[in-house]
Amino acid sequence: SSGINAEYGGLLFDYEEEKKAHDATLQELARVREELLDTSTELESRLSEAERVFEELQGSETGLRALLEKEQSQNQALVLKVAALEDELAVAQGLAGSLQDQLTTESQRNTVMNADLKTFKEEHLTEKNIPPISN
Repeated sequence: SSGINAEYGGLLFDYEEEKKAHDATLQELARVREELLDTSTELESRLSEAERVFEELQGSETGLRALLEKEQSQNQALVLKVAALEDELAVAQGLAGSLQDQLTTESQRNTVMNADLKTFKEEHLTEKNIPPISN
């Protein structure tokens, strides 16, 4: 009977030790489970923030693309305006050249006319050809 009691006592001791180890394992598992839940919550929060930032970036990208397209359109309009102004300048330069040619021609004609007038005066308006003034 004392051998059975000793064996029972040994089994009881082993059981209690294993129960303590099992309880410690359960406590450790509960702690790890809590950590995992906390980590999961943190990850979900970070994911939600990352999605929000991603949506903001997509919105910014869309806005920047629209702004870029507007700038490109304005640049194209400016290029067309510059080309039109260059055409107008070429026309104006051609007109200025034509006017300069006309001015040169008129200046040469005036020179010839002045010479003709001087010759006419010398030939026709001498003292002998002017009648006396009668009172």
